[in-house]
Amino acid sequence: MSKHVWMLAAGMSLAGLAGCSEAGGPSSSKPTVAFSVASRTGTSNAVQAGSETITAGSHTLVVDSVQVVLESIELKRANTGRSCQGNLDTSDGSGDGGNQSHDDGDGQGGHHDDANCSSLEVGPVLLDVPLGAGPQRQFSVAADTGRFREIEFRIHAPDATKDATLLQKHPEFKDQAIRVYGKFDGTAFSYSTALRARQDLDLVPPLVVAAAGPTNVTLVVDFRSWFLASDGATLIDPVTAKAGQPNVEQVERNIRRSFRASEDNHRGHDG
Repeated sequence: MSKHVWMLAAGMSLAGLAGCSEAGGPSSSKPTVAFSVASRTGTSNAVQAGSETITAGSHTLVVDSVQVVLESIELKRANTGRSCQGNLDTSDGSGDGGNQSHDDGDGQGGHHDDANCSSLEVGPVLLDVPLGAGPQRQFSVAADTGRFREIEFRIHAPDATKDATLLQKHPEFKDQAIRVYGKFDGTAFSYSTALRARQDLDLVPPLVVAAAGPTNVTLVVDFRSWFLASDGATLIDPVTAKAGQPNVEQVERNIRRSFRASEDNHRGHDG
C-alpha cells in the first residue's frame, strides 16, 4: 500500500465518533490523532484564486471544488494477533500495489473487527479537498496509545436513513459520494458519482500514538489524476464520466487509486 494523506471540511459531520466534540477537538485527556487532507501539487499545474488548472495535450481542466464523503475511518494496530489478521480482507481490488480498493456494493461489506484491532472509527465525514499545495488540518480525535500500520475507510454515498445528520447540512450529497465543479476547455461542468469502495492504506512507517501530545495523519487525495485517460497523458471531459457515459469506469478506477495516507511527523506537511 502507498503512503500519503487527505482533509475534512470545516462543517463536516462526525456521526458516531466517541470522544470527539462537534468543534472537532477531543473531549477527554487521552492522546489525540489530528487528521489533515492534502493534494499532491505537480509542477505543471497552475494554482490561482482558489482553483487549480491542469493542462494535458490540447485540453485544459480548471478545478474549482472537490468534495468526498468517507465513512468508517479506522486505524488498524500493528503487531496484532491472528484473530485481527483473520478479520482483514487482504484481496486487492485495484491491482495497484499497496493502495487496496474494494467495491462494497451497499457500502457495508462483511468486514468486522475485534475491539483490539482498531483504535477509533470516524464517519461519515465530508472532505473538502484543498486545492494547491499544503495540507489543511480538519479535526482531532481521542485515541488509544500504540502503533498503527494501516488506515481503512470507505468512499461512501450517503443515504437518508443512515446519514440524516450529514444530509441535513449537505442535501446535494444524497446518494452521491463525490462532487467536482470546474471548467473543461472553458465550459462549466459538475461531476458526481455514487461510487462506493473500501480503501486499505499502509502507514509506512507505522503511526505511533504516544501517551502525550498530538499525532498527525495526512490523507492525500490526488484528484489531478481523476480525469486522465488510460494513457496518462490525455484529459477526459468530466461530462463523459457521468453515469451511463463511456468514461465512467476509467474515472472511477482513477479515483480508487488516488488515495494515500501517512504520518505527518508533526511538521504540518506530508511526511
